[in-house]
Amino acid sequence: MQDLFTLTDCAKRLGVAPHRINYALQTGKLADADLRLGGKRAFTATHLKAMASHFGVELNLANNDKEKHE
Repeated sequence: MQDLFTLTDCAKRLGVAPHRINYALQTGKLADADLRLGGKRAFTATHLKAMASHFGVELNLANNDKEKHE
């Protein structure tokens, strides 16, 4: 099963403000999510990697599993 992330999830994992991601999406610098759940964008790990590259941050998808259990 594929993990999905909201814009807020992406921002937390990347350490950037959500409005910066939103601006990059609106200006076409990043591809928008194809899927929406409950009216919210649902990003994939591929989107998350592209965001990390765009913002010049290192991404480790496994490092935030602890947050789910706390």
